[in-house]
Amino acid sequence: MVRRSSIRLTSHPAPLSRRTVHARSLQLTGIRRHTDIPISPWYVVESDSKKHARVNMMAHLLSTIDYEDVEAPEVELPAHPVRSGDYHRPPRELSTYVNDYVATLLGDKE
Repeated sequence: MVRRSSIRLTSHPAPLSRRTVHARSLQLTGIRRHTDIPISPWYVVESDSKKHARVNMMAHLLSTIDYEDVEAPEVELPAHPVRSGDYHRPPRELSTYVNDYVATLLGDKE
């Protein structure tokens, strides 16, 4: 019988999150090895820079879609509507916004 007082740990085990990430990485490697086939390949995006990774992923995704140039029809816009003075924009906190993708292309800092 082992008593608690006689047990000594020489090092602490890795935090749960580190162990979980390692286990999931091993699982994903196994999944990729068995499911990466020519008709449905896995693609890996280098993500040292998130901006570059996003642009690279979008470029790759768009390159896999067949498309043809479509002639845009001439659009006639109506006259600008008369603005009434009783409209007030709701507070920004009440809305969910899409990230500013253009700012990443232009290199603007938030």
